[in-house]
Amino acid sequence: MKSKINELKKRQTSIGDKEAFARLIMNNIPQIIFWVNDKYEIQGVNKHFLTTYKIPESAAIGKKAHLFTIDINEKDETIHKIGEVFQSRKTIYNHTQHFEIAIKGKRLQLWVRQNYIPLFNTNKEINGVLITTIDISKQKLDEAKLKAYNQQLLRSNKELEQFAYIASHDLRTPLTTIISFIQILKKSAAPKLNQEELQMMDFISKGAQNMEQLVNAILEFSKINNGEIKLETIVLAEVMETIQSEIQAILKVKNATLHFKEIPETIIADKVKIKQLLQNLITNAVKFSKKGVDPIIKIFGIENANYWQFQIVDNGIGLEEAYSDKIFKLFQRLHNATEYEGTGIGLSLCKKIVDLHEGEIWVESELGKGSTFHFTIKKLAQTAKQEKMLGNLF
Repeated sequence: MKSKINELKKRQTSIGDKEAFARLIMNNIPQIIFWVNDKYEIQGVNKHFLTTYKIPESAAIGKKAHLFTIDINEKDETIHKIGEVFQSRKTIYNHTQHFEIAIKGKRLQLWVRQNYIPLFNTNKEINGVLITTIDISKQKLDEAKLKAYNQQLLRSNKELEQFAYIASHDLRTPLTTIISFIQILKKSAAPKLNQEELQMMDFISKGAQNMEQLVNAILEFSKINNGEIKLETIVLAEVMETIQSEIQAILKVKNATLHFKEIPETIIADKVKIKQLLQNLITNAVKFSKKGVDPIIKIFGIENANYWQFQIVDNGIGLEEAYSDKIFKLFQRLHNATEYEGTGIGLSLCKKIVDLHEGEIWVESELGKGSTFHFTIKKLAQTAKQEKMLGNLF
């Protein structure tokens, strides 16, 4: 008999230890936790529940759950969900609710994410529901602020894009007129003009043409700058083949060769923009080649966990390290326009495209020893999928 009494005491002590341990865990979890019976009466709460509502435990035990869970629209979704669990005997995860609580006469709005977990007795009968609640108010407020900021930014960008488009579009007509009339005037008046006057007309014509190129570049940049990308599966070999076909004349003039090595078979990105990005970098490598040296451009691509990384390696003139950031800024040129043609917008477009794909672009170069342009493209589709999966966990 004595041994049985001792065994019973040990069991009671063990049960008490487990309950104390469970209570310790619940009181140190930064979530509101409470559980109710089949009459929706609160049977127990944790410390975070009491500190949130600023009440003693006696003010919660035995009270109806709806006194603490009425939502902002005067609907009691918590009671409804508890009823669902009693009927289905299954856990409900990630229910989001927006409700108010009264603290010292003040109404406080909360956004919460709740889990509803059925509690069973030894006969596997459901006799209660445990509710865990995470306060996501700060997250919701931050999301609202970020949304408002993004909308404001989008409006601002749209207005700037529209302004750039209209200004550039309206400039094209007078420029076209100037170029056309200069050509007509030069042709009709050439016999009457001396060499210096003909040269001045050439300067005017060339200046107008350069202005037209800048206007077209601004139009092109404004289109890229709209911040929109269309994700699709891109077969890179096909893109490279198209690029090589389109710039064949440039390659032939410079006697340049392209080598595609270790590129991914497919990536998910904006096909039009990725083609423009690669084509700009390749033609840039061809343009800035050494005199008397045939350009050789090698394109590499590797896949990482969260992004694709590409390299465009050339044997061109290179550049000093001090200019490695400057070249990606709008209308920045390192060389005289008479030596190397261009508007100074090509690499800015490349950076914008990479930014839209949440990647990075940089250059490693040494003057006279060629350049290696690196860029990364984030796996946006995969990231969105992972974020959705993570969202379902909490």
